[in-house]
Amino acid sequence: MSLSEPDRSPAYSVFISSFYLLILLFLSIYFFRERTIMPDTSFQLFELLRNDHFSIQTGRYGAFINQVLPLAVARSGGHLKAILISYSLTFTLLPLAIFLVQLGPFKNPKMALVVVLFSSLLVVHTFFWVQSELITACLYLLLGWGFVHTRNEPIQWHWLWLLPLLVLGLITHPLALIPHIYIGIFFLTGTKNRLRSGVWYFTLAGLLIVLMKWSLLTIHAYDATAAGLSQNAFLRFYRFFEWQSTRQFLSNCLRLYLPFFPLFGWIIYYYWRSGEKAKLALFLSATLGYLVLVNGTYSWGGVIFHMEAFYQILAVFLALPLVFDIFPTLTGRWRSVAISLLLVHSLFQIANTGRFYKQRNRWISDVMNTYQSAGYNKVLLPVETVPMDTLLLEWGLPYETALLSELKKNQNTFSAVVNRPDAPFKPWKMDKHVYLHTFGAIPYSELNRLPYFNFRDTALYLEVRAAE
Repeated sequence: MSLSEPDRSPAYSVFISSFYLLILLFLSIYFFRERTIMPDTSFQLFELLRNDHFSIQTGRYGAFINQVLPLAVARSGGHLKAILISYSLTFTLLPLAIFLVQLGPFKNPKMALVVVLFSSLLVVHTFFWVQSELITACLYLLLGWGFVHTRNEPIQWHWLWLLPLLVLGLITHPLALIPHIYIGIFFLTGTKNRLRSGVWYFTLAGLLIVLMKWSLLTIHAYDATAAGLSQNAFLRFYRFFEWQSTRQFLSNCLRLYLPFFPLFGWIIYYYWRSGEKAKLALFLSATLGYLVLVNGTYSWGGVIFHMEAFYQILAVFLALPLVFDIFPTLTGRWRSVAISLLLVHSLFQIANTGRFYKQRNRWISDVMNTYQSAGYNKVLLPVETVPMDTLLLEWGLPYETALLSELKKNQNTFSAVVNRPDAPFKPWKMDKHVYLHTFGAIPYSELNRLPYFNFRDTALYLEVRAAE
């Protein structure tokens, strides 16, 4: 079946995919606290409200799309709860919008299904840690590829919007180049696919954009640090199964990502039996090479939602062979059953994992209620008393407690900071008119002009002792 042929899958596949995304919208509202009272999310939302502007971090410019709706709600005078709900919703509205564009204007139901599988196959903790710019970058690229690979004629004036979209996707995260190249090679490989100039140009344009970025722009310190960690990953590939990250990934494949190994084996079997050795080599080299890169870079294991955001690229590697090569060989009934099982599994894992993030929010609420009932609105918690297996990352706690206390409409905004001996905020600890956060302090004067916070407590931060 050529790439240009219309998809013959039954309407049920489109229906179940649409229904899945609508359920995600519902869950985005139901779990809005769990999705926004999180380290990076609460920090970016806090900065958005503080500056009344987009909160773009480490040059991830494509993240603006996810901040349009909450910023509009904030500027219209919306309540904080409405802002948080809109922020939670926008991360599900984006894949839904791209899914509908693929179905409608692009008339490309196959790429629409790829978008759904990308948003489901390895999505559990990243449903709650929503603001991964890598995921947003991939959605930009899937939108562009959904148009490019269906074109039988040369792409001309369409470059006026395709090129900015491609730039936006590739500058939003440095790893976005990997799925971009994979998709391009996939569409240019195998006996079933025809070579088209648009696929070549779009693939090579991505390479050129990244080369220009590396040559002309200063690499942000955050990306430079990650690049430094990854330098020796492939040289240490022989220790792959010794890395804690690999062990965690394999364990999660047996607990959270149950379809991964069956799909991995199914794709290998199909390409081997069909004689498509080039596709088989592409799939294996991309999947195994990417696992070596990610697990070698974060060999100590990392935080589960952070690692999962990286692993979501694997869903692109899985989805393309499934949608374009394997599913078309199945009858409509079995194709629908396969898609349904994958999406039901995803919803089950998300709903089940939601209990953990509700427990996480309960712990933060308990801390806030305990100290505010005793008359304290500003506390420094010793790191020894903080359950890191629940909190996961400590640096976001000041922003999380501030937002959560305002959601509860407390008289004073509550602030809790994890206290370490070398904490950067120590020079401001004796200042009564500042809001402390993990990396420094913000004067009350910058915050009390906002309608969302009420920093009036001029007492010193209560420095809790480990024995208390």
